[in-house]
Amino acid sequence: MSNITLDGIEDVKMKACDILLDHRMVQKGKDPKKQEAIMNRLHIAQPKKRDNYDRPSVVPKTVLDGLKKEGPTIKQLQEEYGGAGNFYIPPEEHFMLDKEEWRYDQFPEFYNGSNVLDFYDPDIERKLEALEREEDEILKMEADQNQMMDGVDSDEENSDGIDMKDLKASLAEVRSKKAIFKQRHKLKGKLVHREKKAKVEDVIDHFESIGVKVDKERLRSRSKTRRGINDLESAQEKKASAVLGSSDDEAEMPVDDKKLNDTEMETRGRKRRRERSVNPDDYMDVDDEEAAPGQKKRNLTPAQRTVSAQ
Repeated sequence: MSNITLDGIEDVKMKACDILLDHRMVQKGKDPKKQEAIMNRLHIAQPKKRDNYDRPSVVPKTVLDGLKKEGPTIKQLQEEYGGAGNFYIPPEEHFMLDKEEWRYDQFPEFYNGSNVLDFYDPDIERKLEALEREEDEILKMEADQNQMMDGVDSDEENSDGIDMKDLKASLAEVRSKKAIFKQRHKLKGKLVHREKKAKVEDVIDHFESIGVKVDKERLRSRSKTRRGINDLESAQEKKASAVLGSSDDEAEMPVDDKKLNDTEMETRGRKRRRERSVNPDDYMDVDDEEAAPGQKKRNLTPAQRTVSAQ
């Protein structure tokens, strides 16, 4: 044992703990009170024979049926045939069917509550092959065009007798125009859908067909343009200025009363100021009242008198 290299320190510690634990257990066993408490908990039953009937142990039949082995389990089969990932468990083995001959029958597949076979086209395989052939032809044509643009001599001619140089130039022009059309289509905004407005003649014919009398001249004379929000706001401001009139300090000209002359407007302004003004003599003056005993009179300004009178 060494404190420097720590050799044997852990073994000595474990040995000391075991000795101490054994000593404590021995001391507890020597205590008579402890022994008596343990013995009181122990009881050995010795039943007496009451009659001559034979009562052997009985195991229920359901338990015996459950203990029967019917063959290897799925786990055992999985380990036998290569382990997880290599062993396929057929789902038909776990189907709960009324008849055993139904177990391996072919049944239709369903998706989102619909039978897939109802939507299966009998010619789908032929159409798929045609699409694949068309795709192969397109890829082959593009590969030929790229090869023609890259590594073919410009002085050569193709099978149709066309100069390869001219063919390259035409192909480059077509590709550039195609790219321009794509870019324009991306930049072009979506068309705004505008509802078609009904004509006056159609409205008149409709009302006459259902037996409603229509004043054609009045219907034609109505405004055909909708007023904007700015026009509505300006009209409301004009109405408000006409109702309220000018302020107490300045009699300004309302916008919509241009037909009125200056004299009439000045008279209207004086009349409104006279109606809004308050005469303090018409109301009770607080200063003139007799103050209650023990209270001082209140000194109010003219403005406070007007407010208290109102």
